[in-house]
Amino acid sequence: MKLGFPYSKARKGRSAARSNGSQRQSPASYSIPLLLAAVLWIVTVALLDWGRELTHTSLAEGQRAPGTVLAQVDFESQDLAATELLRRQRGDAVLPVFAVNQAPLQSSLRSATLLFDRIKAKSEGLIDITTEPAPIAGVTIPVEEALLIVPASHIDGLRAVVLSQLEEVWRRGIISVSERESRFHGVAATGNITIRIGEESVRSPVEIDQLNTPDRAIESVIVVVREQLNDVSVQVRPLRSLIRGWIQPNLMYDVAATERARDAQQRNVQPVSKTMRTGDTLITQGDRVTGQQLEDWRAHQRRLSELQTRQDRRLQRIARSALLLFALVIVSGLLQIVRPDIVQSPSRIALLVILSLLSIAAVKGLLYLTNTSDWLTPALMEMMLPLAFAPLLTTILIGPATAVVIGAWTSFAVAVMLDNSFSILAMGLLVSILVAHLARQVRQRSKMMRIGLWIGLAQMMYGVSLAVIAQVPASLMVWQAGAALLTGVTIAFLALMILPLFESIFDITTDITLLELSDMGHPMLQRLAMEAPGSYHHSLMVANLAQAAATEVGANSLLVRVCAYFHDIGKLTKPEFFVENTQFRENPHDDLSPSMSTLVIISHVKEGVSMARRAKLPNPIIEAIEQHHGTGLVAYFYHRAKTQRAENGNGNMREINEADYRYPGPKPQTAEMGILLLADSVEAASRSMEKSSPSRIENLVNEIVDARLQDGQLDECNLTFAQLKTIKRSMIFTLTNMLHGRVAYPKDEDRNQQPTEATPAAAGAPQVARPPDHGTSGPA
Repeated sequence: MKLGFPYSKARKGRSAARSNGSQRQSPASYSIPLLLAAVLWIVTVALLDWGRELTHTSLAEGQRAPGTVLAQVDFESQDLAATELLRRQRGDAVLPVFAVNQAPLQSSLRSATLLFDRIKAKSEGLIDITTEPAPIAGVTIPVEEALLIVPASHIDGLRAVVLSQLEEVWRRGIISVSERESRFHGVAATGNITIRIGEESVRSPVEIDQLNTPDRAIESVIVVVREQLNDVSVQVRPLRSLIRGWIQPNLMYDVAATERARDAQQRNVQPVSKTMRTGDTLITQGDRVTGQQLEDWRAHQRRLSELQTRQDRRLQRIARSALLLFALVIVSGLLQIVRPDIVQSPSRIALLVILSLLSIAAVKGLLYLTNTSDWLTPALMEMMLPLAFAPLLTTILIGPATAVVIGAWTSFAVAVMLDNSFSILAMGLLVSILVAHLARQVRQRSKMMRIGLWIGLAQMMYGVSLAVIAQVPASLMVWQAGAALLTGVTIAFLALMILPLFESIFDITTDITLLELSDMGHPMLQRLAMEAPGSYHHSLMVANLAQAAATEVGANSLLVRVCAYFHDIGKLTKPEFFVENTQFRENPHDDLSPSMSTLVIISHVKEGVSMARRAKLPNPIIEAIEQHHGTGLVAYFYHRAKTQRAENGNGNMREINEADYRYPGPKPQTAEMGILLLADSVEAASRSMEKSSPSRIENLVNEIVDARLQDGQLDECNLTFAQLKTIKRSMIFTLTNMLHGRVAYPKDEDRNQQPTEATPAAAGAPQVARPPDHGTSGPA
């Protein structure tokens, strides 16, 4: 590889120029990131300061107390046992609710109406006794006997009284003798109940002994009938038999309504308070911590907060803000060291700010739940902290080094929020480093769920270890372990769901998206295979060369491979003008001037960019299309133009300007784009080799790479000389295997004797020499 002094000197001069330019632009380039960092600091301070009454303790009910806590002030605390007893008493005092079953009543009313219609029809001779219809449900006497209750002229009056009384006694409630004696089998032990009719009408209290039994209800109906028809002779016996089929117990115990009433009464109970004096022991070292002791500790902390003066609170707020600012400065310095390019990118800083605030806000919400609900305890909440959320997404979207930095910041802020907990900070750093290691190359969505399991296992092992040291009860350990596992899986699931949104908003292409684009069934690649098969095959070969080289130097091999697939899609506009697609055809460049041919060849870059944007391909692919030739020279037509000018006389044609025969660029800006440029040139040049051998391939690769270096095409990418040497070695090895020869197959004498059959060509026969590839800047 020829690396002369002129190239090194020129490169050094360009690097110095870029360095001076960046220094001149540094104040403006840092202004927006500094503003975003200030927003992060202000919002974090506001989140920590919001809800000062929210408290947190690492103590868990049932664990051994690590130390003795004494009351520093007098305060009022809730007496949990007394409050619970009072609530239970209020709940037990609520009368059980019974609902009146209305369905049998409606059936009885329909049955009674039908019976009275038949009675009236028979009394008027409209129904023949010998052709009486089928019996009516619930009626225990024949119609002939019902005719004896009252004279035929008073049937309508009897109907009205019976129907109205059936509804009345039904609404008052009917109870069986066994239910009255057993007090509804012990449900209404006090002898009183609440009766609900429908959704609005409620009677309470109602004595069970005052409720009607079926016999008592029947008698009450008969009494009213005789009172209403006092001037008519009423036959009681058939009337009693008639009504009996329509009267039955109708009260059903409403468990849900009873529980609602009891819960409402219990919620209205005011907590019972007790007074704690200064010096009283709240928690004793070595004892098992009880729920009452935790309540006393929280009340004590709230009282201390209430007694703070405005000056004390201001000083605490300033101290907390300074602590967070100090931490933010440190992590910003670390970010400047590990990823200086991120610090100068406002969009990337905005992404980090959003991810940090989402994690901190989620922790604040969990802290609020622990202070306002009984089902989420502080010990359980510590295992549910989403400390891995920001590092996981940062690793996938930006990189592992940045993920560790952002994980350190969010862990520190959460630790300050949770009473300056060192254990929380340590757990956050642990999961951040773990996630940064596991999520470096996430190319399958299923791997995200496996990472979530690892996150859960790490938090579980850490939490269980601390629980064993603190002598937490085994039952609580089980709950903590389950919460940690569930949290890890939930974080992975949420990250998976929200990842496409961040990719779209911040214009980031992850390996997951690249892997989806590597599907050879992509419509653009299918078009390339059908309309420009030579360019398609060239792209596949370039992908193999570039991926192998990128793997050797530690670059993003997947990115290089996918970019190689799409780098020549611009040739779809005029595929016949590129030599790989003109086999067995006339060369269209024979009728064009070299300058016009150059314009056609160069235009495939611009056309490819337009097609990629219309297809909504990600920016890295668009950049690959723009940069895969850099500002390289279309050497074939440039030399052809010079030859024509010399043949026609130098004075007959204008001077040949080399810039007119170069691609517009830009030059490769990253290691991946530099590798793609070299692979594209090497693969195209290898097609002009008449005979391939390891030595020829080695010479070809060395010449191509050295030529690109001397031409300055690799000046703006971050490839080192050591990496270029590795890239050469990789491409020589890959190309040698791609162009390997085969041993000639022995001839089949029997088949040779059959002239009518075609004889296959020897597999090891040399390839026909091809003209140089007009679409590359490689040597002719």
